[in-house]
Amino acid sequence: MKFSSILFLNSMELDFLQEIVFSGLYKRLGKRITEYPAKKNYYISMGYPNDISYVQKSHNSANFVSSVFGKHDIIILGSCKAETLKYYYRLLLISSNIRKMPAILIDGGDSIEVGGDAPEYFKKICNIREFDCIFKREMKHENINHKVFSLSLGVNIDAYARYLNSVKDYDICYAARATNNIREEVYGILKNMCLKKSVINLEKNKAVHNTHRTGLRKWFQKRANQIKKIVGIKKYNSYLDFNSLSLPPSQYLDMLGKSRVGISLPGAGFDTFRYWEIPALGALLFSLVPNIYVRDNFIDEENAIFFKSINEIAPKLKKLLQNKERIRDLAERGFEHVRKYHTDIHRADFVLNTIDKLA
Repeated sequence: MKFSSILFLNSMELDFLQEIVFSGLYKRLGKRITEYPAKKNYYISMGYPNDISYVQKSHNSANFVSSVFGKHDIIILGSCKAETLKYYYRLLLISSNIRKMPAILIDGGDSIEVGGDAPEYFKKICNIREFDCIFKREMKHENINHKVFSLSLGVNIDAYARYLNSVKDYDICYAARATNNIREEVYGILKNMCLKKSVINLEKNKAVHNTHRTGLRKWFQKRANQIKKIVGIKKYNSYLDFNSLSLPPSQYLDMLGKSRVGISLPGAGFDTFRYWEIPALGALLFSLVPNIYVRDNFIDEENAIFFKSINEIAPKLKKLLQNKERIRDLAERGFEHVRKYHTDIHRADFVLNTIDKLA
């Protein structure tokens, strides 16, 4: 199938898989892909994490009718969030052309079930017409079939160039939100290890991230900044502890780029953006063994270090830190691996090639 025109339906919320797929598709197809609604983070630099899909897209002044009801070869739903499925469902009800158009779903949700983040609208859509192809983030190998494919997160490497740093000031970098009990358990383990020259951050104030539609987000951020000024950041022999405070995104990326080892743990789903950021920034990926299928995944002891239980964390880290040269070698291999298999362009190519084979 030759893709002369693709209609890409967005979620206006941040959806990591959507952002990565779109940036890759735009780099491949340019003006042949039209997104709706327009997302300003494609057009202007808004800072991390929105910059993961910043592709300096030229402004498209097309109105609603020409962009949505124009002639397209295929329609791709970039997200499985309720707003995107709801919008597509309404289009199906009012347009016979939309119903006839091949439809692809990018499901980057946390649920292990296809369409599980918005099951009501997913079911309504499937009652009208089935998706021709679905790409799922949280995917078990046994659930892959001729219509449902695994698609993990990846990285837009252009967003990280300025944070790559050959000078490694920190040994360990662990920065996370408390969205999973294992994250809090590992935070406790790392604290008890009395690490030096490391950055440990567990943000427990979830409200900051769940109030983007209200003024509460600004209030929480302002309050966090006030606390920082009062109590400061705890520092013990270059060990930085940001517990319960929000680590500014640019500072997080800078510190990760200056770290030898980055720790990745599951959040609401296993596949987290940090899993890919760590090697992309030149740090060694230290992660729990994935419980989902990851195509062309990293290999233990070759370009990453994996552990099966939290009891392995302390001994494995202690052993690693005794050989900085080995850490550097593994990290360099991980860096090359992510650039060879896991960029936004690789994700877009997989989507386009898979669709082409099904045509």
